[in-house]
Amino acid sequence: MPEPYEAHREIFRVLKPGGRHIFTVPFDGHASLDDRRAALIGGEVVYLADKLFHGDPVRPDQGILVWTIFGLEMLVQLAKIGFRPAAWNLHEPEQGIVGPYSLVFEAFKPPAS
Repeated sequence: MPEPYEAHREIFRVLKPGGRHIFTVPFDGHASLDDRRAALIGGEVVYLADKLFHGDPVRPDQGILVWTIFGLEMLVQLAKIGFRPAAWNLHEPEQGIVGPYSLVFEAFKPPAS
């Protein structure tokens, strides 16, 4: 996704108060800042670093472009949007959550005051 924080702002806008946005993303917990790998400029994909792809069960021969590898900056940006972010390190093989990269993020929209 070329502009992930725009997407998060829209999710925050439409999510009911007290709702939760649960998601996974490529994440490096040792990095302070996001590693933006590609950008959409003038309708064209511009690569800012070597191309990376993660697995796609629908198209295993192609994969999905990694636009951003998120760092701790993501949690700060989610909080600025208004979420209360949290990360869960899960191991749920029956749900397909396995391996060393099994972080699941929760962005909670606080109840209206």
